[in-house]
Amino acid sequence: MRFLTCLLITASAYATITVTPTQMTFVQGVGGQIPPAQTISVTSTSGPINAPVGGGAGWLGFTFSSLLTPSIITVTANPVGLNPGTYNSTITISSNTAPNSPIVVSVTLIVNTASSPTVNPTVLTFTHTQLQPAPPAQLINVNAPVGSFTVVSSESWLITSAPTATNPSQISVTVNAAGFATGNYSAVITITFSTTPTVFQLVAVTLTVGPGASPWTVTGTPLTFPHRFGDPAPIPQRFNVDFTSVVPFTVTVTSVGGWLTVDPESAVTPAAIFATVNPQGLLAGTYTGTITLATVGADPFVLTVTLIITGAPALSSTANVLDFTAPSGGQPPAARTVVISSTPLVGISVQILNGPWLTVSPLTGTTPQTLTFTPSPLNLAPGVYRASVIITAAGSNTGGQLVTVNFTVTPSAPLTVSPSSFRFEGAAGGPAPPIQTLNVTSNAGISIAIAASPGWLVVTPTTAVTPAIFSVSVITAGLAPGIYNGRITVSAPGSTLALQTIEVVLNVGSAAPTITELSNAAGLNRDFAPGSVLIIYGRDLGPAIPRSATAVPGGILATTLADVQVLLNGIASPLLYVSGNQINLIIPFELDGQTSMQIRVIYQGVPSQTLTVPLAPTAPVIFTADGSGRNQAAVLNQNNTTNTPTTPAARGSVIVVYAAGGGVHNPALATGSVTERAGPPPRAEATLFIGGLQAVLIYAGPAPGSAAGILQFNGFVPELVTPGPNVSIVLRIGAAFSPTGATIAVQ
Repeated sequence: MRFLTCLLITASAYATITVTPTQMTFVQGVGGQIPPAQTISVTSTSGPINAPVGGGAGWLGFTFSSLLTPSIITVTANPVGLNPGTYNSTITISSNTAPNSPIVVSVTLIVNTASSPTVNPTVLTFTHTQLQPAPPAQLINVNAPVGSFTVVSSESWLITSAPTATNPSQISVTVNAAGFATGNYSAVITITFSTTPTVFQLVAVTLTVGPGASPWTVTGTPLTFPHRFGDPAPIPQRFNVDFTSVVPFTVTVTSVGGWLTVDPESAVTPAAIFATVNPQGLLAGTYTGTITLATVGADPFVLTVTLIITGAPALSSTANVLDFTAPSGGQPPAARTVVISSTPLVGISVQILNGPWLTVSPLTGTTPQTLTFTPSPLNLAPGVYRASVIITAAGSNTGGQLVTVNFTVTPSAPLTVSPSSFRFEGAAGGPAPPIQTLNVTSNAGISIAIAASPGWLVVTPTTAVTPAIFSVSVITAGLAPGIYNGRITVSAPGSTLALQTIEVVLNVGSAAPTITELSNAAGLNRDFAPGSVLIIYGRDLGPAIPRSATAVPGGILATTLADVQVLLNGIASPLLYVSGNQINLIIPFELDGQTSMQIRVIYQGVPSQTLTVPLAPTAPVIFTADGSGRNQAAVLNQNNTTNTPTTPAARGSVIVVYAAGGGVHNPALATGSVTERAGPPPRAEATLFIGGLQAVLIYAGPAPGSAAGILQFNGFVPELVTPGPNVSIVLRIGAAFSPTGATIAVQ
């Protein structure tokens, strides 16, 4: 114990600290807004060490989560009262036990001088009544002393005019609600100013469409059809349709089973429409359907149609008492049938009283109907059981039919087999696996017979009297490597005892999968979280010819691919790629909240050893061109070209970054789902740093067209970043940072 204590003290004494980032810039927002806070991450190479924080100017403030590593320092800058210009200060992080202490973080504050663009109002509300003129236009006043601006509407029904040449400028906004149904509609007007950095202003627009006086006039209602069971169908009924003007319209119906129809199904007002009902096949009762009249530019008109069916014929039965006998726990006795008839035909329903052991099929139908009765002695002790089966027709005035079922259960001697399954392991061309034994017992001496299939499976002897022991062997000669399945059947000829079956698996020459290393798509990095890409390296993991999953938007990735399955804490994981030495998969979101992960590969039914690794809430990884998590990141430029030193991103432009390991989403995404479009962000907050500066993110969520867990981040390259071919890029999700070393090219 004394040696271990000394070892720990020595390791702590030589621990180094890491500070990310070491440079940050704050820019005063438009209109004098205070810039958002930024954070510094402080970590050490081993155990928690003391790392005090000092320095700063009057405009610079900071707080820290802990004096011991790891810790997060929150940095703020307040430009209030400062003249326009650039201000510099530093924050010092030191430790008495770290040889690389102290570390200085440079902080720059830029106070803007430009006037702020203004927009008034930022909310517009329009109200429109159907079939009435459009509501009057409204104006937006825009003051843009810092340059020009553009105006874009998010919906085609929202129309904006070109800005006037004056400053402040005016934009006229109108709506076109012709043909709109009643309800609320929303849109957004985006005004983009040519400032540096770019400034956006959103104007929210709400359109409320209300109904005017109903333009429909319908006479000849209500539509009610009385019908007595067995009588001819009711005659059609007519209703008249008119409108405030001559318009074409359509007529649609809804009715369960299609008993309601109309003629014609389209017309021009004024018009006469005929409604027809067909009660054939319907039981006695009340049925409700609807008729909908629709034309362009007006709310539809809905009529209710009622069909009332009364009366039902008497039922007859070919038997009213059924007797069965079977041994306890044995096979069910032969089924018996009863035919239920009536004149005319009628729908019937079946109810079983006091007979959970009895099955009657079907439970509904139309006369003449054959009912099949099957009792089961499973789990029943010896004795006499009685059930009542009632068959009725809805609305019948003469009652239904009663069938009494008497079931006599006799004592039996069930068979017991052990074990319940066998597995043999053999090598192709090698000796046969060792013989195994099967034990068969019962509560009395019973003659039994054994059957085995296919031919490579042998059981001896083939007959015996319980209790008995049988030898089970397999013949591997001539069998190719692979998994083979067989079956042993134990029966008692001449008795009603149930058959017993034992499944047999033979593995010829299939070596157990071996896991040698893991990666989270950033080299041999073992930081994992729900949604991470897990890469398993090893031997005999899957097929010799690699197989890749097919990602279908809106679909679900399979958890079994080419006979390969990977269980993480017992949960089957969606697979991306399988081969003999590598498997790529997505860690299921169901593992959220768990702190460790047990990994097990199963190929052709053969399991690997179980490997346990830690599991974190988040473990972000930025994908890189070489798959190491370092060097050139997998990034697209704003013009959709791949970011490389020869095709760098411009400062102020938007880049697209691909990553994984973000943990669960809010709201949650289904494990293995393939997203079709943009979706919800990770539950933990995401921050992107480029060249040590925080980038403004405009999208953080699943990458469309990819498996849930693959993330996409769209953000602006900071204007103040130092350009170069290898500018650092770091992603933080929650409290975890992506591995350092990933870069992009910036011009």
